[in-house]
Amino acid sequence: MKIILPIIIIINLVLIRKSLLIVSVKGKSMTPTLQPDDRVLVFRYWPKNFLRKNNIVLISQKNENEERADKFPPCIKRITGLPGEFMPSRFEINIGNDENKFINSSDNLIIPEKHLFVQGDNYEKSIDSRHWGPIPYSKFLGVVVKRIK
Repeated sequence: MKIILPIIIIINLVLIRKSLLIVSVKGKSMTPTLQPDDRVLVFRYWPKNFLRKNNIVLISQKNENEERADKFPPCIKRITGLPGEFMPSRFEINIGNDENKFINSSDNLIIPEKHLFVQGDNYEKSIDSRHWGPIPYSKFLGVVVKRIK
């Protein structure tokens, strides 16, 4: 019994270490929610069927044929659309001074199965699904569970 408890503790620590990730925020795409150099705790093995609108997620920008991952580091965005949802061709943007600004896109969009629509909170500075289109689940790396001070 004395040997089993340390083994269980070690296994739990390894599992926790593999499932949690600390990430530094780069850029201003998530301001004012997250500032550059903020650190966040990401849970890597979040079930896809538990993803909800407004979850802040870590996604990969790397293409499958790209060799260097450092060329396109992961980025943090907010889920604004889930599979099967309709995204209008006109996005309303609150620019922070009680005015609304609209961005027009060429087509209405239904988000395909196993895809997400993500956007940064700072719409004017963010490159996101409005530019890339819906992102496949394969680029989903985890959910931000806490901002670390």
